[in-house]
Amino acid sequence: SEPRIGWDGIIGQIVNSACDGEMTHHILEDILGQTRTARLGRSSVSTTKYYRFNPVVGTADTFPIDGTDPEKLDELSKITSAYMKEPEQDAKLQEIVSILNRKRGWRRLMSRTG
Repeated sequence: SEPRIGWDGIIGQIVNSACDGEMTHHILEDILGQTRTARLGRSSVSTTKYYRFNPVVGTADTFPIDGTDPEKLDELSKITSAYMKEPEQDAKLQEIVSILNRKRGWRRLMSRTG
């Protein structure tokens, strides 16, 4: 299809950019590496790890981003809870908890000595 020109095209691009998590995911995955330290050749580029939690919830028509229907929100909650109980997601979550606990412990130690 031809590109839209004018304000409707500009607004459409802004909305698509804000709502397109896939492009952001791929950029972060390329830069930071998914659940591992990003590397460039043999050198470590970043010690920051990137985690993505992305339960499959259906189409935008099924669960609109601005939806407020309590039944739909309850269904989303159940889908997300089941997703987070999957072994792969639970492992990622436990790794994040471990990282956060180490950082908190370091801050507590520094606040005692400082």
